[in-house]
Amino acid sequence: MYAHGKTAGYLYQASLRAELSERLGVTWQPVQRGTADIAGVPRHLVEHFSQRRAEILGVMAQRGESSARAAQIATLATRHPRAARRPGPTLGAEDDTKATQHRTVRLLSPLKTDLAEWRLASGRPHGEALVFPGQTGALWSVAAYQSWRRRSFGSARVAVDNLKTTPYAMRHSFASLLLHEGRSVIYVARQLGHDARLTLTRYGHVIDELEDQPRIDAEEAIRQARVPSRVPSPFPPTANGPTTATNEKTPLLPGIPG
Repeated sequence: MYAHGKTAGYLYQASLRAELSERLGVTWQPVQRGTADIAGVPRHLVEHFSQRRAEILGVMAQRGESSARAAQIATLATRHPRAARRPGPTLGAEDDTKATQHRTVRLLSPLKTDLAEWRLASGRPHGEALVFPGQTGALWSVAAYQSWRRRSFGSARVAVDNLKTTPYAMRHSFASLLLHEGRSVIYVARQLGHDARLTLTRYGHVIDELEDQPRIDAEEAIRQARVPSRVPSPFPPTANGPTTATNEKTPLLPGIPG
């Protein structure tokens, strides 16, 4: 069904236009990519009431960019994800998660932008495709994960001179960023997928340390922590050279021992 989602959307739009034209006499501007605006409505009004356009322009303005590629990245970064449940007795399966269930978590803006860059570099796969598939396009096996951790993640640790960190430490970094932002223990627990009492026990020392500290926006903290060209870009070079967004800014997130 998802493979034919775009075609189904075009057919729905065509049917809707025909129905409105027949019943209400609505006329349309030329169809572009399956959709059309109502004729007679000034363009500036259409753009004024377009929330999607405002989201995209806001991300572009935040990044200080205005190119067509920047618009593509911003479009993907602001697209609201659809929940997907995937069976499979391997990494990423429901019984492999922290709380043995899937949940929706907050995607910080820098991460959304990075994922949008990755999606473009991966050839813009369909919406239900895995974000980081294995070599066969399926979920990773345990052996594949161990190989990635030893090679790719190991190289990143050397590049940032932090040999003790682990992939799991990024989870602690996320929790610490949320606490530094001033989020409640209940909010952080919901993001991590476990009981608030466990969150308080594990991160109580962080909460104490931040008691008298100024609140720092999590997304801004990530942007400030990024430094030029310390980790090789995971994105393939483009015709105009390397993918500068990743080469220029690489996230260095703090890890809190578990």
